[in-house]
Amino acid sequence: MELNYLIKKLTKTKKVLAATTIIGGFLGFIVYFFPMKYTAQGSFYIYRDIQTSEDGSFSYEGFYSQQVAISFTKTVAALIESPDVGHKVISEMNLQTNEKNLREYRKKTEVVNSGPQIITLVTKTSSSEESERLWNLVAEAIEDTINTSYIRIQRVSEYPVVIESFRDLPVYALLGLVIGFGTSLIFVSFREYMRINK
Repeated sequence: MELNYLIKKLTKTKKVLAATTIIGGFLGFIVYFFPMKYTAQGSFYIYRDIQTSEDGSFSYEGFYSQQVAISFTKTVAALIESPDVGHKVISEMNLQTNEKNLREYRKKTEVVNSGPQIITLVTKTSSSEESERLWNLVAEAIEDTINTSYIRIQRVSEYPVVIESFRDLPVYALLGLVIGFGTSLIFVSFREYMRINK
């Protein structure tokens, strides 16, 4: 199918293209007013206690402690997303541990490796109170699981930062227009292609 031929066909269906584009923009406008999401964010510092020698002699303990802590940071991130920690959190919320609730836990929880020994826990729900509560439950569960005689996990701040998700109305409207136009363009092109290649 030649480009000129396709352009002619699209010109004939410009009312359809215009209508679907406007509908897409309107839907983007509606989505903008959907309930906002709230995120709770807080960071953890992971370290290993340095075991000093009894006679005060030089050792590489400080260097090795840092290397162990850096390696363990990835382990902490994986544990937060694990079903074991998920089960602890779900149980504390008085919910049954099943596949659906574990999926919801993973969907609402995210771990960001912010630095060599820093991870940031992010929880996202439909209310600020729920986001903060979920963050605290995950933090307590991971602290109970991780803190051993050598490896330590420490909150950077006692409480997480809770913020409302940002939405830009012009961006949502423009995105809706683009999606509406693109969808109609693909549909018209595909329909014409199928008609020609019957």
